[in-house]
Amino acid sequence: MVDGATNTITHISAVGKSPFGIGINPMSQTIYVDSCTVSVVNEPSLIVVATLTVNCNPIWIGVLPGLNRVFVASAASMAIYVISP
Repeated sequence: MVDGATNTITHISAVGKSPFGIGINPMSQTIYVDSCTVSVVNEPSLIVVATLTVNCNPIWIGVLPGLNRVFVASAASMAIYVISP
């Protein structure tokens, strides 16, 4: 994590091999990071609280905060995974 005011690194969370994308749900204060898995990070504590399995080669991650859903598109499986916390 980077402090936007000072441009300094404030925290590092291990989130899997070759992280590709990030989605943020401000309503649940949750960060989603995709690689060959989706790491679920609690924003206030910056702790990885879950790791979800999806096929490798995710190409997109999106968050729909109003419905509390996360969408991960995977090129390997040609599918969209819907995560509903």
